[in-house]
Amino acid sequence: MSKLENLNTKIEKARAEKLQKENRLKELEQQLKAVEKKERTHRLCKRMGMFESLMPDTITLTDDQFYSFLEKSVANDYGKRTLATIIAQSDKSQAPASDKPQPKPASDVPKGNTASASQADETKRSGG
Repeated sequence: MSKLENLNTKIEKARAEKLQKENRLKELEQQLKAVEKKERTHRLCKRMGMFESLMPDTITLTDDQFYSFLEKSVANDYGKRTLATIIAQSDKSQAPASDKPQPKPASDVPKGNTASASQADETKRSGG
């Protein structure tokens, strides 16, 4: 076999291996997407189950009513401050202080003018 034939054979072999590797990569990427989708679906079902167990009256709401409820009760300044506080506490417990800059405590965040915030403040003052 001449050097030219030998090189051509090696090139064809390398191309075939490349094609196999590309196909394997596509397979793995599809598997990753499937696992991520399954995990997301599981998380959504689990969290909605938790929510419905705490607030069973929301089960009968239409999608528009439920969205409006979430918007008014959770997706407001008070809900955002509460979420920021929880995330900050989680960050503090997961990473050493030198790795991440410390987020502002919730007390530094200006309070909104919502009924929920007023009720929470009143509950704190009354001790209950």
